[in-house]
Amino acid sequence: MIADCRIAEDRAMTVQLHRDRTAVEGAELLLRHRGRATAQLRLACETVLADLAGRPVAQGERVQAVLPPAPGLLREGHWDLLLATPGQEPRPLSGAGVLDTRQLLSPQRANGPGPLLVRLPYRTGDGTLALRVWERERHAEAGELHVAANGTLTVNAALHGFAADAGADAGEATLELRRRGEASAGDGGAEVEGERTGAYAYRFTVTPAQWRGGEGGEVVWDLYVRVGETACRLGRILDDIHDKKRVLTLPSMTVPVAGSGTRRLQLRPYYTVENNLSVVTRGGSCPAGH
Repeated sequence: MIADCRIAEDRAMTVQLHRDRTAVEGAELLLRHRGRATAQLRLACETVLADLAGRPVAQGERVQAVLPPAPGLLREGHWDLLLATPGQEPRPLSGAGVLDTRQLLSPQRANGPGPLLVRLPYRTGDGTLALRVWERERHAEAGELHVAANGTLTVNAALHGFAADAGADAGEATLELRRRGEASAGDGGAEVEGERTGAYAYRFTVTPAQWRGGEGGEVVWDLYVRVGETACRLGRILDDIHDKKRVLTLPSMTVPVAGSGTRRLQLRPYYTVENNLSVVTRGGSCPAGH
């Protein structure tokens, strides 16, 4: 069954189903967590007389369900959308309909009331309709990223949910470079003080020398923003791209490391499958005469 989907300004999600001969009374929209099938949410469908654009439709042609914008209804992760009807196995919804996610491109106010809530409907590789959910009390949103010719990486970040934390509005934010698997930047990583650029907005600048170790090998670094006692992953979720690792290619560079003799560094930032920002570095020696 084909479904249209729209995200409203308040982040409520409406899913409208094109009725077919197999749809019966008592149909429900079933949301099922992809990693935990027992995590489910059922929403009753009701008949409507207009499509999502407000154009009239015939009686019984469309039914819809609305997921309210209340937090706590869905855990973080990927959710499959299915049609559940009495006496039948739930069926995946086709993503061939309209996906209206324009409201996700309008900025959510930093440090607004309640957690940061993002619900992003998308079409899967096999054409079905799914939903990516993020819900976080605190979040560091990655903004513009630049890798200069000398290997200096600059990344901007906007903080959400830090209004009550001491120092959050005083320019005291730190970017932590953590080796993957390490609990803090102190385990072979580094800390970079942020430059305040606006209300809850910061710029961090990392030089090649601050990516420590990894000579001759590859190191994966996960980036965290710390304010006071709280650190959270730096990522990008406030747009309409659910899988940035697959579709976004960030600038990379190989440069000599100043003051290190023949050492050079290959630097490649990327977004993970969770849309978090990480960096891969590979160290080595410059060829003779470089």
